[in-house]
Amino acid sequence: MQRIAAARRHVLTTCSLSGKSVLPAGRLSSASSASFALRQTRLRSTSAATSGSSQQTIEIPKKADDDFIILRHKDMSGTTGRENFSSKVRERNEAFSIYYACLATGNVERARSLLSRLHNVPPATAIKLHNQYLFTLVGECAKAQDLSPMTQWLDKMQKEFDIVPNETTYAILCKGALGLTDKDMKEMMLKTFAEMFLKKKKGVLGDMIGQAGVYSVDEIRALIDMFGLSVANIKQGSRQVIADALAAAERQVPEDDVQNIAEVAPTKVSGPGMHLLKQSLAALIDPNYSASDNEARIPFSMLESYERQKILEESALDAAVARWKHDHEETANRGKLNPLQKSLNALLWEWHQALVPLIKDEVRRCKEAQEGTKQAKGADLDRLAYGPCLLLLSPEQLSTITILELLRLQGTGGVAEGMRVARAVLSLGKQVESEAQADMLKQQADSGILVGDMKTIFSNEKAFALAKAKAKSRAKGDMATPDTEWRPDWPHTLRARVGSVLISLLMHVAKVPNEAENSVTGEKLVEVTPAFFHAYQYSNGKKLGVIKMHPALMRHLGTDPMRGNVHPRLLPMVVPPRPWLSWNNGGYLRAKTRVMRSRDAPEQLLYLKKASDRGDLDLVFAGLDVLGRTAWAINRRVLDVAVTVWNAGEAIASIPATDTNFEYPPEPPADCDPAIRALYVRKCKEVAHANQNKHSLRCDVNYKLEIARAFVNEKMYFPHNIDFRGRAYPIPPHFNHLGNDLCRGLLVFHEAKELGAAGLRWLKIHMANVRGFDKANFSERAAYTMENLENIFDSADNPLGGKRWWLEAEDPWQCLATCFELADALRSPNPEKYMSRMPVHQDGTCNGLQHYAALGGDIVGAKQVNLEPSDSPQDVYTGVANLVAAEVERDAAAGNVNAQELVGKITRKVVKQTVMTNVYGVTWIGARDQIEGQLKDVGIPDDRAFALAAYVTKIVFSAMKSMFSGAHMIQDWLSDAAKVIAKAHPIDADDDTAMTAVIWTTPLNLPVVQPYRKISRKQIMTNLQTVFISNPDAMNEVDVRKQRTAFPPNFIHSLDATHMLMSALATSEAGITFAAVHDSYWTHASDVDKMNVMLRDAFVRLHQDDIMGNLKREFEERYKGYKTQMSALAESAEGKAILAQRASKSRAKSKEADVADVADAVDAADAASSTSAVAAMFSEEVVPKQKRTVKWWGDLVFRPLPAKGEWDVQNLKQSQYFFS
Repeated sequence: MQRIAAARRHVLTTCSLSGKSVLPAGRLSSASSASFALRQTRLRSTSAATSGSSQQTIEIPKKADDDFIILRHKDMSGTTGRENFSSKVRERNEAFSIYYACLATGNVERARSLLSRLHNVPPATAIKLHNQYLFTLVGECAKAQDLSPMTQWLDKMQKEFDIVPNETTYAILCKGALGLTDKDMKEMMLKTFAEMFLKKKKGVLGDMIGQAGVYSVDEIRALIDMFGLSVANIKQGSRQVIADALAAAERQVPEDDVQNIAEVAPTKVSGPGMHLLKQSLAALIDPNYSASDNEARIPFSMLESYERQKILEESALDAAVARWKHDHEETANRGKLNPLQKSLNALLWEWHQALVPLIKDEVRRCKEAQEGTKQAKGADLDRLAYGPCLLLLSPEQLSTITILELLRLQGTGGVAEGMRVARAVLSLGKQVESEAQADMLKQQADSGILVGDMKTIFSNEKAFALAKAKAKSRAKGDMATPDTEWRPDWPHTLRARVGSVLISLLMHVAKVPNEAENSVTGEKLVEVTPAFFHAYQYSNGKKLGVIKMHPALMRHLGTDPMRGNVHPRLLPMVVPPRPWLSWNNGGYLRAKTRVMRSRDAPEQLLYLKKASDRGDLDLVFAGLDVLGRTAWAINRRVLDVAVTVWNAGEAIASIPATDTNFEYPPEPPADCDPAIRALYVRKCKEVAHANQNKHSLRCDVNYKLEIARAFVNEKMYFPHNIDFRGRAYPIPPHFNHLGNDLCRGLLVFHEAKELGAAGLRWLKIHMANVRGFDKANFSERAAYTMENLENIFDSADNPLGGKRWWLEAEDPWQCLATCFELADALRSPNPEKYMSRMPVHQDGTCNGLQHYAALGGDIVGAKQVNLEPSDSPQDVYTGVANLVAAEVERDAAAGNVNAQELVGKITRKVVKQTVMTNVYGVTWIGARDQIEGQLKDVGIPDDRAFALAAYVTKIVFSAMKSMFSGAHMIQDWLSDAAKVIAKAHPIDADDDTAMTAVIWTTPLNLPVVQPYRKISRKQIMTNLQTVFISNPDAMNEVDVRKQRTAFPPNFIHSLDATHMLMSALATSEAGITFAAVHDSYWTHASDVDKMNVMLRDAFVRLHQDDIMGNLKREFEERYKGYKTQMSALAESAEGKAILAQRASKSRAKSKEADVADVADAVDAADAASSTSAVAAMFSEEVVPKQKRTVKWWGDLVFRPLPAKGEWDVQNLKQSQYFFS
C-alpha cells in the first residue's frame, strides 16, 4: 500500500494536481448495474432509430445568404504567402510522416527526438502528435508495469511545449493504467487520472470514456464497471457506437447451413482467368472458410460477406504472391522447358524471390543508419528519411507492391511500352503509403471496437440505417477522428524517395528471357535480359526520364493471363460499402478513402474538412450511400460470348484482335529527300502509336474479363466518391458501370423485378436506344423493336454464328445483353410477369445545355433540349446542323467558294461534338479541330479540311448563340466573374500567392474550389535520376486563364451533379433501385415511369430557386474586401480625377491609399463617362499603346446578371422526353 500511495503522490506532484477527490468514495462500480443500464440504453437507442425511419421528401437545404464557408487568407494555416511554402514547411510535413513511421515500427527513441524538435506546430496538430506518442508508450508501460514514462511525458507536454491535454490524452493515460496487473494500483491510477481530467477539463467522465478510437471493447466495459457508469453517461456522439460494439461482443451467432455456391467452370482460355481471386480469397467461395483458426465457423449470410470482404482487402498481396508461386511450381513440375515458355506469373515469382533479399538488405542498412552514433552522410542521410517508411511493411509486401505497380503503370503518361520516372516513383510511393495505412487500420480495428461496429452495421438493414443516422453527429464534430487515428499524408518528396529505392532494386533483378539470333552463325539463342531499363525521351520539347519495358515483357502482358496482376483492393465489394460518416471515413472497409478525389488541392481539402465538420455534407454523403448500396451481378451469357471472342482472337466490338503484326512502311534510301524521310518517320510513329493503343486496349479488356469471371455468382457493390465539382464516380477503377460498352453489357442489377406492362414497353424502347434508333418517339422505338424480333431472337440464340445483327448496334455489348433479356421475356409464359434485372437507361438531352437553358430562361433553347413538352423528342444537334446547312447554302448561292464545297455535307455528326462541348467551354481552336476531323470523314480532302473547318466553326458558334441567347449571356457572365475573381487580392495579401481561386457552394452545400494554380516544382535526387515534382501543399499563384475558361463548365457540372444526387435520394425514399453515369440514370424497366417523374421534380426543385442570384450574392459576400487593379485612360474623367488627387497629396503609395482616393475621385468625376473603370474590368478591348492609362486598386465588383427569359421551369413536369 505504501508503494501505491507513493505512486499516487508522484502522479499528482508531476502533473500539478492537488485538492480533494472529485469522485464518489467507495468501490468504483457495480458490474451488474452497469450491464443492466447498457441493455436499457441499447434498447432505447434501437427503438428510437427504428421509429425515426419514416420516408421524407428530399429538399434542397435552405440557408441564409451568408451561411456558407468562407476561409479568409489569414485563416488558412500554413498557406499564407510564399514564406510558408518554404523548405522548412515541407521538411516539417516530412518530419510528421517519419515520426509516425518511427512510432509504428517501434523506434520510439527517434520518434521522441523528432517530437522534441518540432516547434511552432499548430496546437491542433501538436496535441495529436503528443497523444500518438503517449499511445505508443502504453505497450512499453504495460511490459514494465510502470506508468512513469507516460506521466513524465505528460508533464513535459504541459511545461516545455505548453500543450493543454485533451480528452484523448486522459483516455490514453487510463488505457495505460488498465494494463497494470496489480488490481489496487490499477484502480488507484484510474481514479487519479479521472480526477485530473475532471479538474482540468471540467467535463464528465463519459467524455473521456467515449474516446472510442482509444479503447478496446473489453477496456470500455472495464471502465464502465469501475466507475459505476452506464452507456447513457457516455457522450452523445459515441454512445450508440459503443453500445453497438458491446452488444456485438455479447451476441451469439447461431449455427446454420452454409449455402454452397457452385464453382464457376473455368473457361478454356489462354489469356484471362481470375484464379487469383478464386484460389487465394477463399472467403469469397469457401463456405467452410473461417477468418482465424480459433474462430467459430460463420454461416453464409450478410455477416459472413463482411468477413469475406475484409479478407478480400487484407490478403491482396498474399494472393498475388500465391498465384506467382503456383504457376512457377507448375512450370517446374513439367520438367525443363524452353525458358521462352515460362508464364508471366512464373517470371514474377522469380523476380519476387530475387527482390526480397535486396529489400531485406536495404532495410538492414536503414536500421543501421538509424542506430548509428556518427553523423549520417550521403546515402545514410537519405535512409534516415525513407528508412522508417520501408520498415512499415515486410520485405515481401514491398516486393509485391513494387512488381504490381510497375506492371500497372505500363503505357501511362503517353510513354509507349513504359512509364515516366516521376509518375512511377510517386505512384509506387503512394501505394506503399496506402498499404501501410491499411495495415495500421487493421491492427487498430483488431484491437479496438471498429470490427464489432462494422459487423453490426452489416448484420441487417436497420443497423445500416442507424449507421447512416450517426453520420450527422460525426460530421458535427461529436465524433471527430480521434487523435490516435490521425495520420499525415506523406509528402511527395518522401513518396519519391521510397518509390525510387524500390524501383531501382527491381530493375536490378527483373529479367526476362528473349530469343536472339547469333549475328555470325544465325543460330537462335535464348538470352536473359533486363525487363526494365532507364532512358530519356522528348515530349513536347521537354526531356523526360522514362522506364521502358523490354519487348519480350510487353508480349507477355499482351497475351498472358493477368491473374496475378489485379490488385483486389481496387475491386468491387461483396458487401455494401461503409456509409460515408465524414470526409475521410467511408467506402472500403480497410483502405483509406476520401469522399472527394482532389489532386494537389490543399485549399479544396480545407473547405471539405470544414463542411464535413459543420454537417453541411449530410445530403452528399447520403446520396453516395444510395449509389454504393445498389447491388450488381455479372451477366453470365454476355461474359461467355466475350470470353469466346477473346479466345478466338477475332476483333469484335470493343475487343481487339490478338494479331500484333503491324506493317511499317518501307524505309526510303539514305540519300532521299529530307521531306520523304520526315514523312517516313511520321508514318512509323503512327504505326507504333496504333500498336501501343491496341496493346493498351487488350490489357484493359483482359482486366475486365478477369474481374467479371471472378465475380460470377457474386452480389457486388461499387463504393462511390466525388470529384471537386460533386460528380460521383465508382471507386473501383477497372470494372464498373461507368466503363465502356463491354463493362455495361456485363452488368445487371442483382435484384430482379417483375416487368409489368409498362416495364415490357420500356424494355422494348431500351432495345431501340442501344441499337442506335433513339431519335424517334417512344411508340416508334417500341415498334422498331417488334419489327426486328427475328434479328433479336437470332442474336440471343446464336450471337456469333448467326446474322450478328447486334454487332451493328451503337452499343453492341449492351445490345446483346438486351437481346438476351427481351428474348427470355417474350418467350416466357407471361412476358409481363417476367423477372427482369436489366438496367434501363434514361439519358438527358445534352444535359449541360438543359441547365443553361433553364438558367437563362431560353424558350427556343428549352424546346431544343426537351425541357418543353412535345410529341416527339427534339434533337439539338440536328437543329444546329440544319441552321448551319441553311447558312452554307445561302453563302454558296452568294458565291462563297468554301460554302460551295460544303453544300450537302453538313450533317448531324459534323456538328455534334462541337455542340456538345460548346456548353463546357470549348475554345474556337478546339472546335475547329473537332470539325476538321469530322469533315475528313465525310470526304473533304486533307488539304482543304483546315480552311473549311474554320469557316464551319464560325457558323456553328453563331447558330448556338442565336438558339441559346440567354444561355450564352449566362456563360459570358460566369467567365467574366471568374476573370475578375482570379485577378483579385485579399486586402491583407502581400504577394501573388494570394490571388484567389473561384469558390462557390452547390445547392447541396458542397464547397467547390477550382484547383487551377501555376505549378511550382521541386528537384528531388533519387536512385534513378533527378526528378522534378510539384509541391501539392503549395498555394501558388492562380492560373487566371484556366480559372476563367473552366468556371462555366465546372459550375454546370456542379449543377448536374446536384440534380443526380437529389434524384438518387428521391428514388431511395421510394424504394427504387438507382444507378447513374453522370447524366444517364438507370433503374429497372418497371420503375422507369416512376423515376422519370422524380427526375423532373428534382430538376424543377433545383431550378425554381434563384441559382444565379444566389451565386452572385455568395460571390459578393465571399470576396468582400478583395481588391482588383482597375485602369482608365488618363484623358477620361476617372483618370483625370485620380491624377488630380495624387498631385494634391504627397504621401506614400499603398493599396489602401489608392482605394481611398477612388471613392473621392469617382464622385468628383463624371460617373457617366463612356470609359467606366468598372466596365473596363470586363472588357476584352486592348488599349492602344500610345494612350496613357492610370491604374489603381479598387473594390472587386460584379456586373449585373443578364435578364432571364420567360421560360417557366414548371413546364418541364409535362415533358416526357426530358430524360429518355
